[in-house]
Amino acid sequence: MRGIVSRLVLPFVAVAALAAVGTAGGASKALPTFIFAGAADPTYLDPALVSDGESFRITEQVFESLVSLKPGTTLIQPGLATKWSSKNGKDWTFQLRHGVVFHDNTPFNAQAVCYNFNRQYNFTGAFQDASATYYWQTVFLGFHHNGDPSLSPSLYKGCTAKGKYTAVIHLTTKSSSFLPGLVIWTALGALLGLGSLILFPTRTETDEGGTS
Repeated sequence: MRGIVSRLVLPFVAVAALAAVGTAGGASKALPTFIFAGAADPTYLDPALVSDGESFRITEQVFESLVSLKPGTTLIQPGLATKWSSKNGKDWTFQLRHGVVFHDNTPFNAQAVCYNFNRQYNFTGAFQDASATYYWQTVFLGFHHNGDPSLSPSLYKGCTAKGKYTAVIHLTTKSSSFLPGLVIWTALGALLGLGSLILFPTRTETDEGGTS
């Protein structure tokens, strides 16, 4: 799905698509229906809140991430980021793919990358429960303001957009698991992450989790 990233708009139906086109006589004709078979209904269609396989089976068809796994291997390959590097192990620079748009034609850029990381970093209340954000906590441990004292300080510190196509992710400490952690969502079928972290444009119609 190169060159396009999806925006999640609720209610959202990912398993089937129906469209109608008008005719000269004013009637409409239904286009063929795509049916996606699954063992169960998806729990959520927002990968930031997903931890079950059936939901991932849907979201992997819709979202893309910064990096992914080369099929059949454990090698990390480019996704929405074409290359990445870090000189100190704490500040990671990602060069982003050009010419990518969300499904609503909002341009994908470094600001969108930072928005998505910050969105999850700033989750509060019930969104900090492990049942809601298990994989964020697996990789980044905690949040900007931990509501539960049992949560660890966050590995994620912030994100800087340098121009349109360079995003710098700042960590609080060196982490050998950060880059592989971005692939967790992809490996499970999501797209972070951001990863499946790269999900939304910089503005959404509703965002119960809050933004920075």
